[in-house]
Amino acid sequence: MRNPTSAWNARAKEFTVNLLLCTLSIAIFFGVAELLARIWYTPEEIRSEGHFEFDVETIFRQKKNHAGTYFGVPYTTNSYGHRGSRDYSVEKPKNTIRILVLGDSVAFGTKVLDSEAFPVLLEEKLSQYFTDQHTAISAEVINAAVPGNTPFQEYHDLQRSLLFNPDLVILQFTLNDVRENYGTWQLQNMGFNEAYTSQAQFFDYLFGKKTLPLAFRADYLLRQKSAFYLFLKDLGNRIRFRDASGEHIADIAQQMEAGFAEVLVDDPQNPQILQEWEYALSWTRKTIQIAKENNIPLLLLVTPFAFQISRPEETAHPQRIMRELAEEQNITYVDLLHALFEEYAAFTGEGGNTSEIIAQTIQQNPEKLQDFWSSLFYDICHALPSGHKLIARILQPEVLKALHRTDIAELPLTQESSYR
Repeated sequence: MRNPTSAWNARAKEFTVNLLLCTLSIAIFFGVAELLARIWYTPEEIRSEGHFEFDVETIFRQKKNHAGTYFGVPYTTNSYGHRGSRDYSVEKPKNTIRILVLGDSVAFGTKVLDSEAFPVLLEEKLSQYFTDQHTAISAEVINAAVPGNTPFQEYHDLQRSLLFNPDLVILQFTLNDVRENYGTWQLQNMGFNEAYTSQAQFFDYLFGKKTLPLAFRADYLLRQKSAFYLFLKDLGNRIRFRDASGEHIADIAQQMEAGFAEVLVDDPQNPQILQEWEYALSWTRKTIQIAKENNIPLLLLVTPFAFQISRPEETAHPQRIMRELAEEQNITYVDLLHALFEEYAAFTGEGGNTSEIIAQTIQQNPEKLQDFWSSLFYDICHALPSGHKLIARILQPEVLKALHRTDIAELPLTQESSYR
């Protein structure tokens, strides 16, 4: 009679041998596949000289202690990744009003020097004002804005910046915060060569519609090490976008993206646009809620796109939506488009009603409004140094009034502002 123990040992040995052979076969298969794939594909070696780095929560973040150029203009970041080389102490100095600026490339100060961005200018104006009023108060304005930010990233930026104990948060919002046509350029800046061929894959993560899966971390590592993995991803994209050649994937992906900023104005009831608004506003509400829970007043600054300057103000649907949100949340609202119309009307020296002046100019000579825009902005939404000076001037009285409504300190008020 056969010994049961011997029979079990024999089966175990046979299983072990088969398992080893199977493992060896798989290893040989993937090894050969990897060698063959490297004929056509090269692991990406994701390293970037740009100013972004990967962040597991927000997808991207600004590099810390970084000096570089952005659109040809030098810039720096401090040890927290905030714009400028100055490090603000975590503990707020005595008799100091500290303001935190959240936003995207507009507030960051794209194409202007560190010292020319409106947060720096606002700090200077507030400090000078307090000095002129013979108070012991000083001002600090921390620029935590990051190019490419959406309300999703700004929510996390506020949470991470609460340690600075700000007395006021300025949340800057512009039209492409709802949906950006080329929103994955941040990934390319970080060294993801595949970014523009699979934009739709990342949009929901960049805008906070989906939580970044743990699998993304494995993807992040594998794309740097395995050519065979890159082959499989390429094959998957060709199947997904129904493009056997792979030559038109980028164009197809761009067609799948949501509309341009103008669609927010031209077709505000578009179901897809309404859905994008819902997501954007949900994150903005969360940001406002975090500020309220920490007893921090919040000022909402809405900045326009160039095409809006030569259109009637009643077509500014994005601004209306954000104004209604501000009223709903009982927060300070500053509409830069309206401020620009006010500024233009004053610039003409014609007197009279601003709305009438703007309506007449749009009808008779809209080029004047475009020229006025060009004197303050260098492209569709980013301000020149002159534009940043104007923004700081507009914000100063609104900031003082927002602070005055709190019990932070007895602040002297400046002149009333009509910029709303």
